[in-house]
Amino acid sequence: MIKPHRHVDHKTPRHPKKIASTSTLGVITFTLLFLTHLTSASADGISETRTISSSDTADSASATADSSSDTADSSSDTTEQAKVIDLSVDELPSRQRITLGKIPSNQSMEVRFRLKNRQQAAIQLQSIRADCGCLRTVIDNKTANQHQTAQWTALLAPSTRAGQIARKLWIDFDSSQDDSLELTLEAEITAPISLHPSVLHVSGDSEILYIRGKQENGIKIQQCFALRDTLRIQGIKNEDDSFQIETRPLLSFGRTSDLLRFQYTRAGKPEHVDLPIQIHHSRAARFLPSSLPITLNDGQSTVRTRVLLVPGTDLNPNEIRLSLDEDHPDNRGFTIADKTWHQTSKVFIEYEMRIERSPSLEQCSKEPEKDGTGQIEKTPLQNINAGTLKVVATDQNGVNLATLWLTIPESQPKNPPNSYLLPH
Repeated sequence: MIKPHRHVDHKTPRHPKKIASTSTLGVITFTLLFLTHLTSASADGISETRTISSSDTADSASATADSSSDTADSSSDTTEQAKVIDLSVDELPSRQRITLGKIPSNQSMEVRFRLKNRQQAAIQLQSIRADCGCLRTVIDNKTANQHQTAQWTALLAPSTRAGQIARKLWIDFDSSQDDSLELTLEAEITAPISLHPSVLHVSGDSEILYIRGKQENGIKIQQCFALRDTLRIQGIKNEDDSFQIETRPLLSFGRTSDLLRFQYTRAGKPEHVDLPIQIHHSRAARFLPSSLPITLNDGQSTVRTRVLLVPGTDLNPNEIRLSLDEDHPDNRGFTIADKTWHQTSKVFIEYEMRIERSPSLEQCSKEPEKDGTGQIEKTPLQNINAGTLKVVATDQNGVNLATLWLTIPESQPKNPPNSYLLPH
């Protein structure tokens, strides 16, 4: 079994075959040798396995050295880091997790694996499979007798998304994929730009959201936009080592996640990086839709609407109260005369309510009163049919959960309907 010094994941071998062991305990030894050099080669997004015979190894190494020397004299956009990892084999199949550490964004990494055969029988690498096109593999030495070493190289392409990544390799021995070594490569992609914090808690009423972060010296942000279109970028303010972005959230309910793409220059060269961000809205409910047009028939209208609850919320539908906001000026003279509801699912509540206009409002609007000295209009409402009503849903503590806007058009049809049906 191929086992690490740390993070061991044991698995019962199905076909020991050529690779046998007298013990189920083995040791994987990590030797991390950091080598820095420049390369002009980069991953093209295609997973590729290439076999190099042992007789070609010396020529290949010489060619690589010449290529590295030539590349060092020329400019390159990505700096390739190299690690060497030593493994020892006891039995197969086996799974292993390997931590590669931190990798700067826009830079590739080369990982060279040396698998020492501690068995009496020889081992032979048949193929290497990758779960992502960002991994290219090369078998440098596919056969290893006792105490010899099989070698292969994995090239991880540059990544522009900051955060944790995990990639998998399956190294197949002999002709059966049952005798395989599964390697999970984990790394953290770091960037010269970071968000502080990357998880934002905001009110459902927030129209403007400020996002702050840090940037390394020499970095100047040119542009930023949300890849999933949950935010609109209003402006960017650069400072020495920090920045502030003014945004307008396009969603104001539940939890949203997005990627902010930053385009910037470093040492005069353009680069970009994608930073993940989460926005948690405080409201646990919302009307769906949040605005409706209504028509009045004899001073009243029946409205049907839905309330959507955040999945997993502990909000009790019996404690939700619907009312007209007393502070909203257009609500004066209107009341909710009657309302009923029923819950259709764990997240949906359907409501039906009757909106009525006070008769006194219509009378005061038609005939202004006189006080003996002149005419005084007590209700200066120019059009009794026009306006926007504000309906709020509150919990038992009076906290506003959601807002519904009811728009009354200025002109009503001659025979208006007395209800507005829910859209399907």
